[in-house]
Amino acid sequence: PWKVALFGIGNLGQAIMHYRGFARNGFEIVLAFDNNPDLIGTEVLGLRIQDEINLEDEIQRKDIKIAIITTPASEAQRLMNRLVTVGIKSVLNYAPIILIVPEDVKVTNIDPVLALQKMAYYLE
Repeated sequence: PWKVALFGIGNLGQAIMHYRGFARNGFEIVLAFDNNPDLIGTEVLGLRIQDEINLEDEIQRKDIKIAIITTPASEAQRLMNRLVTVGIKSVLNYAPIILIVPEDVKVTNIDPVLALQKMAYYLE
């Protein structure tokens, strides 16, 4: 399976952790990070949530190339910059911001509100 790091363990991040479709299709969330002191050190499905201050060491140690970002927009680009320096090459981005990345990094943006707006447009 592809090892994945998840950033942002709020409501959306926890929903993603509980979604079994990733594992069934060869993607395993092996690291979970947040900067909320109330979440750091807690466990979700047996995975300990880590302080994002340690992300470089942990990503290198586990040789991870894929990340999922569910942080607020205000945190996403700063986080993305750190992920690029540590070798992340693919990102599934749920943050409501277009991330600026080097050409060799692939970002797929998921914006549920935009998707709903498109659907509503076609209903009119």
